[in-house]
Amino acid sequence: MADLLANWAMDTRRSKQLCLTEATLALETWSPLVAKAGGDIGYWMLSNMEGANEQDMVDVP
Repeated sequence: MADLLANWAMDTRRSKQLCLTEATLALETWSPLVAKAGGDIGYWMLSNMEGANEQDMVDVP
C-alpha cells in the first residue's frame, strides 16, 4: 500500500524513493491510530492528502 501511495503522491520535484519513505512512515504512524478508531487507513490517508477527491476514495487493500 505504501508503494501505491508513493506513486499517487509523486510529482516532478520529488523522487519516488522519498515519496515511498514518507508514505511508509505515515502508514506506520497512523495505521494503528486509525484502526483503533475503527477507520479505514486507505480511505483516511487519501481523504487527508492534498487534492484528494471522491474518485480517489477507494478501499485500498
